[in-house]
Amino acid sequence: MTTTLHFSIDFKWLTDHVRQLWSEGRYQLALDTLCDSGCPEGYHKAILRGTIKMAGINEGYIEKDNWKPDLSICHRGTYPDPDRLPVIAQQGEEYREKYFDMLEMEYNSLVYEWGRTTNGPKLSDLAYTVCTTFPEEFIETLSEDQKRMWKLAHREASSPTLLLDTSLIIGLDEFVERERKLDEAETPEPDDDYQSRHGWILPNGDFYPCEYWAHDWLADCLGRTVIEAEDRGWVRVGHSCIDGKARIARGKNFNGLHPQPQLDATWTWCQLHNVELPRWITEE
Repeated sequence: MTTTLHFSIDFKWLTDHVRQLWSEGRYQLALDTLCDSGCPEGYHKAILRGTIKMAGINEGYIEKDNWKPDLSICHRGTYPDPDRLPVIAQQGEEYREKYFDMLEMEYNSLVYEWGRTTNGPKLSDLAYTVCTTFPEEFIETLSEDQKRMWKLAHREASSPTLLLDTSLIIGLDEFVERERKLDEAETPEPDDDYQSRHGWILPNGDFYPCEYWAHDWLADCLGRTVIEAEDRGWVRVGHSCIDGKARIARGKNFNGLHPQPQLDATWTWCQLHNVELPRWITEE
């Protein structure tokens, strides 16, 4: 028995479908669909921009159009012009590299803590966290020596007694979306209440708050790179997203003395967050 199927291609529907894919942020799939449709490449950008459209059933042709995207339903509220696709791709790669840099910082900190711990249950907890927290695509970026520690953790890990909270380690897609939102955010004002668990304390004593993993963005908002900020004596404060321990750091190349307003602000932040004062404060 032979089954015969009859179908047709609605090019108007195909136009709407391609624009919907673009609205959802599925840019490459939208372009691939246009290519597969047989529509000449020279029309692709105009179709996505809404100035022309495909029409017809089975046999397609081009008509003028004045379509506008509904930004309220677009991915991240934007409908980028097709000419921006290379920029979008480049930004995505930059965000990806930054994400892996952040993960590497957490990974190295965790491995360091694991290497200096002698308590049996805590060793097991740390090993379990090392081998279950980080995505495989990140592990593939590590050096062979770093991977050796990850493999060793797999051999030594057992059911944890007190599983460490790693909820702040977000996925790549969530990280990229957050970074793009930060790119559009305004610079925060100094926080006189020191409520944020993360931020920069400047030499004049101003405390600028930020989210976790956003110190680079904040430094840029304040007109400095992280290296420049640290070399000028800015103090980075925050907490680990894995073990919750406070991190108070100043640049390795900073050789000066911290002004009294900055020391006072650092002391206040430590008091409010129940953090031990760093040794360099008591030595100055």
